[in-house]
Amino acid sequence: MCGTTTGKPGVAWHRRGRRDVGQVIAENSYSDGNLLPRLFTANRDRISDPDLIQVGQVLRIPFEGP
Repeated sequence: MCGTTTGKPGVAWHRRGRRDVGQVIAENSYSDGNLLPRLFTANRDRISDPDLIQVGQVLRIPFEGP
């Protein structure tokens, strides 16, 4: 299963699919692929490199600041 689901207010979750890359996730989440650093900051406990997000990995997508 991939895609974005909502959780608590201001946060959504996204399970990385095979064709997702960080910039695409940021583009789909924020309409701006340049906001990848925001995703990286919000998921430092899950990923050590924004270019190495693993397929199936679940990422926190903050909407009110990382």
